[in-house]
Amino acid sequence: MTASFYLFLFSCGLGIVASRWLPEPEKKEARLLVWADWREPLRGGAGARGLGDYRFLAAAIAATFVVHYIVFR
Repeated sequence: MTASFYLFLFSCGLGIVASRWLPEPEKKEARLLVWADWREPLRGGAGARGLGDYRFLAAAIAATFVVHYIVFR
């Protein structure tokens, strides 16, 4: 089991190094899917209002986890 974990770490490290050394050129169609900054999705419109807003749902789920942690601790 330890050997498989080390093999996993090695393959992850090799994938990261290979992607840094040999990056794939960015395609024109993919530019719309890539964020310039990690805060970019939080600035724009979510495409829905109320309960359909993913930002509200993510905050509600995080709050639910915190409440459950406190209650069942």
